[in-house]
Amino acid sequence: MLPSGYPLIPVALLVIFAYAGYEDFRKRKITTFIFLILDSGLLIYYIFVDYWIALFLVPVISEFFLKKFSLITYLVLVIPPVFNLSPLTISLSYSILIVKLFGTLVKNFGRGDVKALQSLAIAMPLYPHLPTIDSLFPPVMAVALIASIIGTVGSIFFSREQSDKTPKKHEAWKSVSEESENVRFWTEGTKRVYKIPFVTYVAVGYTFLFILSLLRLV
Repeated sequence: MLPSGYPLIPVALLVIFAYAGYEDFRKRKITTFIFLILDSGLLIYYIFVDYWIALFLVPVISEFFLKKFSLITYLVLVIPPVFNLSPLTISLSYSILIVKLFGTLVKNFGRGDVKALQSLAIAMPLYPHLPTIDSLFPPVMAVALIASIIGTVGSIFFSREQSDKTPKKHEAWKSVSEESENVRFWTEGTKRVYKIPFVTYVAVGYTFLFILSLLRLV
């Protein structure tokens, strides 16, 4: 059972991701406290209304306090589908786990990215205007796919831009502050690698999904 104020949650997420996306674009890091507040509120609600869904928040909230990956907290994800099998419990279980696996295996996929996507997974597990069965490919996966495509294209574009400027690098970077460059790029030997503001692209993907929901298309 979703919160009675569920239609308000997408609006709250829009505001949260707008702030986090802007912060990630400027600093390449985000303040995750706003996601902790959101997850804590959902946990309190689900403890009294649907404790099976509340179990999904155990690994999600643990991400804010554990410095290392803990398999034990993620084993909790198998319990709700076993005892309360439904498209909702299945999609929540695998989407939260996949996000964590990406954070563990994919280089430069930060803890802030994991927290933002897992919070999205638990806050908006269903499409507002589609059958529940369609949520087996949940909103968080759609948003992550959009963000990954934008991030890949952006990374290629900026890499080429730097490559084109390499012969004139002293002149080209003269007007750009060193602090700004350090925020936007990693230095690996003689290479400068563009830091993808992934949460910014997540915010773009979520906004696109939000607009489609207003049009009752998802």
